[in-house]
Amino acid sequence: MREIAPSPYPVVNPVNLYGFDSPEAYAKALTICLQDPQVDGALLVLTPLFVTQPEAVADAVVEVAQHTYKPVIASWMGEREVRKARNVLEAGKIPNYRFPESAVDAFLRMYRHHRNLQLLQEAPPATPAEFTPDKDRAAKLIQAAMSAGQTELDQDICRQLLDCYHIPMIEGANMAEHYPLLFGSRKDPTFGPIIRFGLGGPGAHVYRDWRLGLPPLNIPLARRLIENTRIYPLLCGEGGGGGVKWKSSKNCCAVSPTS
Repeated sequence: MREIAPSPYPVVNPVNLYGFDSPEAYAKALTICLQDPQVDGALLVLTPLFVTQPEAVADAVVEVAQHTYKPVIASWMGEREVRKARNVLEAGKIPNYRFPESAVDAFLRMYRHHRNLQLLQEAPPATPAEFTPDKDRAAKLIQAAMSAGQTELDQDICRQLLDCYHIPMIEGANMAEHYPLLFGSRKDPTFGPIIRFGLGGPGAHVYRDWRLGLPPLNIPLARRLIENTRIYPLLCGEGGGGGVKWKSSKNCCAVSPTS
């Protein structure tokens, strides 16, 4: 890349050709980027100057893009100066936009679509092999409470119920050092069983940081449910906190409440 654009500045992402923007330079730079295994796609931005050749650069980009499976998107900024170049990109089936922000948005939509397809195609077991909850014992605890007419479980029964699913209970926890989380399920008259995860504690109904999922959830879907909450970065240790261990939480979410 230094041979293409010999500037004193470091070569970083995004790559700036710093005036060395001939069609050949664009083609070589694009080829090098696409050959990098850490690069999944390329966005080329051209701002026309008096020495720029928009059409020739577009031809070079089309030629390179025809020999790669990675997506290539272009943003030829301007109007009259780049109108013919945009026609070249269109003919070469290169998505092109007037503004880089629109091109970035297209990349994000592609990423979300790809991620959704991955989740749909994943078919792991409902729970990991090493996770063996004592469902029979949990069912007996709940049945005994219902038979006794209880609508709430006392702390001892809660401890036993959590133990059935290998979820540790912190005794005498200082709430200033821990994050209160809400994890529950209910039966919706329209959708049936629903899992809810998010911020708990006194501020739960103020911040309303909850996400809903429809069981059964596998591990990837449980992970996405957790990641979509606003408290997730704090749980990962951002902001100076210690974070939490996710294994138990994901396993718990991966269990259907009807199990």
